Amino acid sequence: CQDRGSKCDAREQGFFGRIGIGGLIKNIHILGANLTLSGSGIGTLGGLVAVNEGVVEQCSFTTGSNQKLSGNGINNQYFGGLVGINQGVIRQSRFYGSQINGCVATGLLTGINQRLETRSELESGLIIDSYAQGSIDIVNSQDCDFLGGLVGWNEYGNITNSYAAVTFLD
Repeated sequence: CQDRGSKCDAREQGFFGRIGIGGLIKNIHILGANLTLSGSGIGTLGGLVAVNEGVVEQCSFTTGSNQKLSGNGINNQYFGGLVGINQGVIRQSRFYGSQINGCVATGLLTGINQRLETRSELESGLIIDSYAQGSIDIVNSQDCDFLGGLVGWNEYGNITNSYAAVTFLD
């Protein structure tokens, strides 16, 4: 990735690489996306946001009917259809996907939902009124530790009024 001559951090990849503390993205809708990242060095992949420390509200990410999100490869760690790592808030947002695969922690909405000890439970690791629909390719998600329909790994996070409709493909 090149940005006016300076190199981008390829370890966090998504439509937005990182939403920092205090950041807000609202009403962003991506339709018909096909995202494939493979190889070594990709740490976190999210369709909309790689790492969220702020607020993602009323957003959606939708793959095309025969398209998929793929994050396989060496060091591909956290992979989510909407958000790779959520350390902030996801509110009233959704993912629709035909197929995703990834490694270590993979979920249709987010790979890992994590509340940080330094932040309150109202601003970190929170998923509210959100859902995901799609399939996870478990054959191409080999050596994965955590595969989840909504969230691959929930670490001290709170999930309220949210669900996933998932098919695991083998």
